[in-house]
Amino acid sequence: MSPYNPNKAEEIVLTRFIYMVSTQIPIQVSSTFFLFISNLILNNEDINTHFEQYIEELKKIYEKCGCKVIFISTYDNKGITEVMDTLKDKTTILAGPSGVGKSSLTNLILPDRQEIEGEISKTGDVSRIGRGRHTTRHSEIFNVTGSTYICDTPGFTSLNLPELEKEQVRFYFNEFEEYEGTCRFNGCVHINEPDCSVKDAVKDGIISQRRYTSYIEIYEEIKNQKKY
Repeated sequence: MSPYNPNKAEEIVLTRFIYMVSTQIPIQVSSTFFLFISNLILNNEDINTHFEQYIEELKKIYEKCGCKVIFISTYDNKGITEVMDTLKDKTTILAGPSGVGKSSLTNLILPDRQEIEGEISKTGDVSRIGRGRHTTRHSEIFNVTGSTYICDTPGFTSLNLPELEKEQVRFYFNEFEEYEGTCRFNGCVHINEPDCSVKDAVKDGIISQRRYTSYIEIYEEIKNQKKY
C-alpha cells in the first residue's frame, strides 16, 4: 500500500518495494499494490481536480510495471468492493510505510476487529513515542471468510535492496522486458550506451521517465555498494 502523496520520497519507497518483491525468486509472489487515498484529499475540490489527473498517471505507470492498481478510501469506501474481489480465496499480506492505512483497510474488511479496537482506544492511551494504541506493532493474520486471509503488518520507513549484481537490475523492471535484445549492444544496461531501445522508449514517453530515473538510482546504489 502507498499513500496519495505526490512526493519523490514516497515514490522511491514504492519503487524499491516493487523491486524487492520482484526479486523474490524462486518464491512466486502475486503483488497487488493499493494506493491509499487520505480522507483530507476528498474534502478539497482544488486538490481533487489535481488528484484525478495524478491517479490516472500513477495507474498508467504502475500497471505497466506489472502491478494491479486499486485506489481506495476509508472515507467513503471507494474501491473496497474491488479489494474484496481481489482478496477472495487468497492469503494477502498488507505491507507499506507507517501510517498509510493498512489497519484502516483491515478494519473495513473485518468490522469485528474495529469494534474490539474501539473499546481499547476509549482509554485514550498513547505510547511514550507518540503512537496511538491502534498502531500495528506485530504481524497478525485474520480469516476474512472461507479460504480468504489477510495479514496486517507493521509499517516501515525504508527498505534495503536485495543483493544482486547491478547488471541484473534491468530484469526486474517489467517495462524493459519487450526491449531486451533490441539494443545495439548485447547486455545493454540502458544507461550510457548509444542506440538503446529503452532510452528511446523513455524519450518517446512509452516508458515513464520517473520509473526510468528510479531504475538509474537503484542501479547506481547497487553499483556503489561495498562487497565484503
